[in-house]
Amino acid sequence: MRAEVPTERWTALWKEQHGADFMELAAPDSPEVVCSPGFEPEAGDLVVNKDRYSAFQGTGLADELRRRGIETVLVTGLTTAVCVSSTARDAFQLGFHTITLSDCCAEQNLVEHEAALETLGRVFGRVCASDEVVAAWQTWHTEHTTAAAERVEQVHESLIGPYEPRSAPGDGRPAAPQRTEERGESHVAERADLRSSFPAENPAWLRQQKGARYVLRGD
Repeated sequence: MRAEVPTERWTALWKEQHGADFMELAAPDSPEVVCSPGFEPEAGDLVVNKDRYSAFQGTGLADELRRRGIETVLVTGLTTAVCVSSTARDAFQLGFHTITLSDCCAEQNLVEHEAALETLGRVFGRVCASDEVVAAWQTWHTEHTTAAAERVEQVHESLIGPYEPRSAPGDGRPAAPQRTEERGESHVAERADLRSSFPAENPAWLRQQKGARYVLRGD
């Protein structure tokens, strides 16, 4: 999320509210609007330019998220009471599951920060710490990976015969399919031991499989 305000978007109301100094700071060519080191967009990232407090105002972000099948947004950034709150409120009112990360946003003082979070958590979605989200993701993937593996075994046995697992490659990925001859027909069957890919044995592989989540920085 890139915050910048082009000259044509500086209405009389905004000029009166913020003054010439802020207008210069928020200009598209200002060094103040570039991404902080370590937060630069990577290849394939969706970059949205916003010129109002909320990331959803006049950006088409809601339509883009829906087009990608995104239902949940995590809101972070600066400042908690202004851009973060504006974005979280709009996200919730637009029908997205909204989570504001309390330890990934900040305000000029602790009183305003906590007051903003209290309102967001009470009215506009949920507020939690980032480690709680990571723990929830890990639990979800553990449960669903196990369930998927059990389903593979059931389908394999019903269509081909007894499931005979074999060791997966050294990098932890499921092994490539093997062609088997059975009942006079050629079948392609997954013969990897999916249990070797479970988080308990191979947490690194699980982390690689985590689906993409969109994090909306409110600054």
